[in-house]
Amino acid sequence: ITSKIGRLIFDKRNPLYITHKLNSMLRQRIYGIAANYEDLNDHDYLRHDPAFQIVINKEQELASSPTLSRLDNMVSRADCVAMSINLVEQFIASHNGAPKELVLDFDPTDYKLYGHLEDRYYHGYYEDYCYLPLYVFCGDHLLVAYLRPSDIDGALHTGAILKLLVRRFRQEWPDVKIMFRGDCAFARRSILHFCEQNNVDYVTGISQNKRIEKLAAPTLSLAKQQFDNTNTNQRIFTQFSYAAESWNHQRRIIAKVEQNSKGSNLRCVITNLQHYEPQFIYEQLYCPRGDMENYINLYIS
Repeated sequence: ITSKIGRLIFDKRNPLYITHKLNSMLRQRIYGIAANYEDLNDHDYLRHDPAFQIVINKEQELASSPTLSRLDNMVSRADCVAMSINLVEQFIASHNGAPKELVLDFDPTDYKLYGHLEDRYYHGYYEDYCYLPLYVFCGDHLLVAYLRPSDIDGALHTGAILKLLVRRFRQEWPDVKIMFRGDCAFARRSILHFCEQNNVDYVTGISQNKRIEKLAAPTLSLAKQQFDNTNTNQRIFTQFSYAAESWNHQRRIIAKVEQNSKGSNLRCVITNLQHYEPQFIYEQLYCPRGDMENYINLYIS
């Protein structure tokens, strides 16, 4: 992976003054981050570490922190786009044949910041200063890691990224089924409309409002009644049609209603899948997106 990345970055340095090759510096920087050495000044002593030199396949002093800083600043926006494309191409190359289905998991998360960094904003949900990167996984394969400030809509640019991924995968595998999956931040009209117009299945969370709560009220009452009669926890799945004011048609909502001694709990997802039972959609198709959150925690920890 690092060898391919090295070929994608345009090296602007004068060849007459190069001591450390681009690939060696990339590996030093990437392996350092992977080993939890994020700060450049960590390399003031890592550059002398024999184990680190062996891993990078260089039996001499590695690049200094100022040299690596120049590398960080040398990488352009075009280089970052090329590296992002490489992640997708690596994923495609990992398949020996056409997959039957691809489930694309989208999720934003917080990346806490320390110090007054560029584009540093306070995020009310995470209650801290952070960035809000967007990740896309297919299974355990990372497809997109898009760094963003936190003063934005959590679904910013999701539609554009989804469109690019669908176009590339359909170019490689014309008959592959694609499913878009995310939390309630992604239940946006433009995203749902794109999926419906391009034969992409979707299952995403959807935020509650008074109209949704009214549609789910009979099931909430049933769950409460059964709990009162049996004194055992209740879990009921139901479905109904719903259209927000900005939508031009109704869509299928799957609701999970729970009732226990602590009260009631309503969770809803929206989907264009019509041939599966509500419980199967919620438990077997939507809930596995929790695995993606584990991958995110693994990548950023």
